[in-house]
Amino acid sequence: MTDFEITRLCAQWLGYTEKYGMSVENGKWVLTIEGDHLAIYDPLTNKDQAMMLLESFKDSGLKLLYLDKRWLLGTQYLRIVDKDLARAICKYAVVRQKKKTDLQQ
Repeated sequence: MTDFEITRLCAQWLGYTEKYGMSVENGKWVLTIEGDHLAIYDPLTNKDQAMMLLESFKDSGLKLLYLDKRWLLGTQYLRIVDKDLARAICKYAVVRQKKKTDLQQ
C-alpha cells in the first residue's frame, strides 16, 4: 500500500471525503476547511494530525507501547508494530477504515 493510499484511508476514517472539497496536490491530500482556506493532510509526517487519529481511537481500548525500538499499537484483536509512531497510528486507522467500509457494503 502506498503512502498516498494510507493517507486517503486515514482521511476517510476521520470523515474527510471528496464531497468536502478534498483534492490532490503533489501527491498530498488537500482539504478545504473553510471557504478557500486549504490545509495539507499528511498524518504520516504531521505529528499533530497523527495524534488526532490516535485520539479518535480513545474509546476502543487501544494500548500504545514502545518496546525494542518499535511502537506497538493495538487491542485484544488487532496489533500493529512499526518503528515510526505516526506510521503505526496510520496503519491502525487503515485497518479500522477497511473494516468499517467492509461492514457498510
